[in-house]
Amino acid sequence: MTLPVVTSGKFLMTVVTPTAFVRAGTPWTIPDTRTIFARVASDSRSASAPKLTTVVVMLFDANGVAQDCDFEFIAVERSGT
Repeated sequence: MTLPVVTSGKFLMTVVTPTAFVRAGTPWTIPDTRTIFARVASDSRSASAPKLTTVVVMLFDANGVAQDCDFEFIAVERSGT
């Protein structure tokens, strides 16, 4: 995902949480009880204007198999300069 520029110019720290409430690919609501893990695989900020932040998120199950599910994230400005 690509995050917009912050006016302070500080780096963004991002945390992700999987929210697999509904199994993907079904036409009706089926609670998804699988254990899903989320991780920020990488994040980078462009050196030139506009200084966009790019975050790569990986979602996988307990066996390490990639999964397609919803997730929530929060990105906050890092303290300091």
